[in-house]
Amino acid sequence: MYPKFFELYWRAFRPVFGNPFFAAIERLRADAYTRAFNYFDVPDLSVIADPNARRELEEATDLLQYEDAAMLLIAAIQLQAFDGSGERLEQLETSAGPVKHPIYVHAPKLSEEQAAPVLLRRVYEDLRHALGTSFISYEYRALARSPEFFARYSAALKEWSTSPIYEGIQHAVRESAWMLACELPAAEDLTVGHLSEIGISNEEIAAVVHISELFIDELSSLVLNVSLARIALEGGTQIRRPAAPGPVKEVTGAEKAA
Repeated sequence: MYPKFFELYWRAFRPVFGNPFFAAIERLRADAYTRAFNYFDVPDLSVIADPNARRELEEATDLLQYEDAAMLLIAAIQLQAFDGSGERLEQLETSAGPVKHPIYVHAPKLSEEQAAPVLLRRVYEDLRHALGTSFISYEYRALARSPEFFARYSAALKEWSTSPIYEGIQHAVRESAWMLACELPAAEDLTVGHLSEIGISNEEIAAVVHISELFIDELSSLVLNVSLARIALEGGTQIRRPAAPGPVKEVTGAEKAA
């Protein structure tokens, strides 16, 4: 929507996307998974009649965890860049070798509202009301490809999202993203002052800052919610200890102090 800003944004971020960035994605989604497993009572929703639907859900949740964690990390780096905030920790050198990261070939299939069966549309409406949004995001439409899973998951999600602990865990995920962003190269030339100097209007600057703040809030929630969906699909919290994607490493208070 803001081409002049977006061109500058891409130039600023291109050097950030090295191996340390992709390692930080794995740390962030492992952090969210571990918090979700440890703090929520997640039911076993692994029994799905159609094996193809189950396989599709497994592939979708893996991709969504990765994608949302990546976008949350980008949003944190971007917000830090706007005002030069975020005390830079000792930064990892960007690898000069080939970049290593997962490769996803197929986008998840979506269950669009207009074409959804009546019962699924009701679940969508109920979820919109519970989450206080006017739309159903891409992630939930991917999970809804298995209506039997999604109906049970959305009912559990409504309970989780209203629990006293939910906001605290969402905030912790957001803080983890912020601290991990401090370990990565900064996105240069995205300060509000520089954007103004090169002719981007105050209205556009205000808009992209506001959008980035919305992304931080929405994506920290989605990273947590998709982790909860994955745990439910794997058998819930009563089955076994978590096998988190990637190395499980939380950003602890000691690390922050260091």
